[in-house]
Amino acid sequence: MDAMRVVCFDVGGVLAEIRPVFADCARSVGLDPVPTSLEGKRIGDLAFFDDYQAGRYTDDEFLQVFGDFMGVSAETAFRVHQAILVGPNPGTVELVESLRERGVKTGCLSNTNELHWRVFMEGVVLPHLPRLDFQVGSHRLKLDKPNAAIYRAFEEICGAKPEDIVFFEDGSKNVEGARACGWDAVLIDPDNDPCGQMVAALRSRGIV
Repeated sequence: MDAMRVVCFDVGGVLAEIRPVFADCARSVGLDPVPTSLEGKRIGDLAFFDDYQAGRYTDDEFLQVFGDFMGVSAETAFRVHQAILVGPNPGTVELVESLRERGVKTGCLSNTNELHWRVFMEGVVLPHLPRLDFQVGSHRLKLDKPNAAIYRAFEEICGAKPEDIVFFEDGSKNVEGARACGWDAVLIDPDNDPCGQMVAALRSRGIV
C-alpha cells in the first residue's frame, strides 16, 4: 500500500455522535421550555455559528451572541453548545486504532470551534481524536469546508497528494468540495452505522 495514503475523517456525524438539532441540545441540559428561537434550528442554520467555526468570533463573543439569541446567559449558552457532542460513533475508536496498527496515516478535517476542539484534544469524550496523526480544525485556519483552500491546507499539513487521501464526510457539499480537489471522498450517512460504511469503503480500497 502507498505509504503516503491518508485516511481523513470529518468528526461530527462520522467519528462522533452529535445532536444536530439545537432544541435537543437545549433539552439535554434541562432548558424547558426550549427557547423559541431554537425551534427547528439545526447545526448550520445559524450564520453566527458558522462564523464562529470559521474563526470570526472569539469564544466569549460567540457565547454572548448565542446567549442573546436564546435569551439566556452566556454560561447557559456554553452548556447548550457543548451538548452538541455526545461521544464516539460505535466502532470508530477501534477503527482508528486498527488503521494505526496497520501503519496507515490518519487525520481529521472538521468544521469546528475552539470550545469543541478542547474537548477533542482532551481525549475523554472522544478518545480517538488525539490518536490521529493530523488534526485540522476550521477555526484555526480561519477557513471552512467546502472552501477549496481548506483541503489544500490539509494536503500541505500531511504531505499527501490529493489522490492519496480517502475522506469520510457526512455533508454532501463538503464531499463535493473534496472531490473537486481530487480527493477520494465518501459520503457517510450518520444515521446508518457510520463505522460499517467506512469499513466497507476501506475494504473495497484494500486498506483494511
